[in-house]
Amino acid sequence: MARTDKASLPAIPGFSPQPDGTLRNGTTGLVLVNDPSSPDGRFRLEKVEDGETIIVAASDDVMDIEAAFAEAWLRHVAVHIGIGFNPDTRAADYKPPLEADLAREYDPILDLASRRLEDPYEISIDAWKQAGVAEFGPRTRH
Repeated sequence: MARTDKASLPAIPGFSPQPDGTLRNGTTGLVLVNDPSSPDGRFRLEKVEDGETIIVAASDDVMDIEAAFAEAWLRHVAVHIGIGFNPDTRAADYKPPLEADLAREYDPILDLASRRLEDPYEISIDAWKQAGVAEFGPRTRH
């Protein structure tokens, strides 16, 4: 992972500065890196799975990185909260309340998701399907 200084990274809700100059989202574990020498794109979203660094998205365009982060965060949170998750529900309206760290970043990141993603509902449903949270069949009228 390339080292960088936090001043060269965009301000995206939910990320915290790290000692190595990257930004990290505590809810998803995603790390935002600025690597101007990368042929894949200056900004990179990474995650670590089984000790291996996986590039989630790379782009020179901050809006592309925001969209990739918003989608990854939305998928994670939809599965974490479960069927009670609704992209129109504000953090303060959840009963029982969300965990403090999630509640703090929830509204700003959902606002980002609504600006950058075409259909947060469809992404949530797809995340539930992939995680086996719920079964969804074709819609029928009665």
